[in-house]
Amino acid sequence: MFWNIFLLEKDKLFNRAIFWIELTILTLIIVLVDVGLYLVSLGFSQQAASGLAKSFTWPVGLLTGVGIAGSHAIGGLLLVVLIGTVTAQEYSWRTVHMWLCHGVSRPTLLGAKLVAALLPTLIVLFSSLLVGGVVTAVLTYAIHGNLSLSATEVKQVANFLLITGYSLLPYVTLTFLLAVLTRSTGATIGICLAFIFLVEGIVYSVLLNIGGAIGQIGQYLPVGLTNSLLFQGSGPGPFTVSANIALLGIALYTLVFAGITFVVFQRQSFSN
Repeated sequence: MFWNIFLLEKDKLFNRAIFWIELTILTLIIVLVDVGLYLVSLGFSQQAASGLAKSFTWPVGLLTGVGIAGSHAIGGLLLVVLIGTVTAQEYSWRTVHMWLCHGVSRPTLLGAKLVAALLPTLIVLFSSLLVGGVVTAVLTYAIHGNLSLSATEVKQVANFLLITGYSLLPYVTLTFLLAVLTRSTGATIGICLAFIFLVEGIVYSVLLNIGGAIGQIGQYLPVGLTNSLLFQGSGPGPFTVSANIALLGIALYTLVFAGITFVVFQRQSFSN
C-alpha cells in the first residue's frame, strides 16, 4: 500500500507545472550567474580577472553550483515554494479526504507524501551540480584549455554535495509541518521563508556577534550546524561543533519536525 501511494504521489508531483517551472528557473539562474561572472571578468585587469575566474571555473565553480541549491539560497527558496504549495493544496483540493475515505491509514498516507517530497530535494541538488558542472566546464576549458580535478578536489565536491543535501532535510520537514498545520499555501510559504531568510539568519548573526556562552547557542541552530559541517577543520572552533554533533543535530531537527507533523495529522479533523 505504501509503495503504491508513494508512486502516485511521485507522479502527481512530477506532473505539476510548478515543478518544471522551478527547475527551469534554477537552471537559468545558474547559467546567468556563471556566464555573468565570466562576462564581468572580461572587463577586469588580468590579475583581477584571474581571481574572479576561480568562482566560475573548476573546482570552485562546481561548489558554487551546488551551493545555489543550499537551504539559504535559491534551492531552499524553490523547495519551500514547491513543497508548501503541493502539500497545502492537497487540503483545498480534498485529495487527503479522498485517500482517507478509501481506507488508507493516516501514517501510511503522510509517510508516502513525506518521502515523495524528498524527491524534488534530490533533483534540485543534482540538477544544480549537473547544470553548474556543464557551464563551468565550458568556461574552464575556454580559459584554461583543459579540464582536470584531483582526487582531493573530487572528494571536496562530493562532501559539499552530501552536506548541502543533508542540511536541506530540516527545512523540507519544517515546510511539510507548516503545510499540514496551517493547510494554507500562503501561510506555509510565508512563515517558512521568513524563518529561513529573516529570523534564523538574523538570530544566528546576532548570537555570533554577542559571543561568549550566549553566542554559542547559535551553533545549534540548523544553519549553525550546517556551517559546522562545512567549515569542519581539525576540531570544533568557538562557534562550531564537532561533525558528529552537527550530524546528530540536523537529524534531530528533521525527526522532531516530522514527528510533530505525524501527531498533528493524526489528530486533524476532515469532517468538513
